[in-house]
Amino acid sequence: MQLVKVTSEFFESCEKHGANENRQLLVSEAGRPCVLVLSLKYQGKKRKFIVPIKSNIKASEDRKNYFPLPPNNRTKPGFHHGIFYIKLFPIIDKYINPYYYDKNEFLLGVKKHIDDNEKEIITACQNYLDNYEKGNRNLYTPDIDKIIELLDKEI
Repeated sequence: MQLVKVTSEFFESCEKHGANENRQLLVSEAGRPCVLVLSLKYQGKKRKFIVPIKSNIKASEDRKNYFPLPPNNRTKPGFHHGIFYIKLFPIIDKYINPYYYDKNEFLLGVKKHIDDNEKEIITACQNYLDNYEKGNRNLYTPDIDKIIELLDKEI
């Protein structure tokens, strides 16, 4: 897995084509760090998915919806920092940019923590997608089907 960021063109395209009607894509002007998870299966096809890292996940959030990371400097007291599974969305290569963190000790530690737990993260993401596909959808998740429809037109 890699730390990456998603281009603003992706979010603009989703807005323009109605693939973010519920406003659940986590957009960040500065380029939110995300985890790129390769080859998750959805609707019988392997696809690339992005899973955002969020600084302030509510303490009441069900633990199965995120993978905890060490708090960062933006994590408020009583909140969690983590890989937020319920915000994952499909992506294609043209919308992925590298996220440069090689001189940031905190992010190097986060990356190591992610790498050390890669299997758990991928399994949780796949389980989330399997449930989503069965219709067990969270109200606060991006519309994966609409995004796939949009991306498939671009391939």
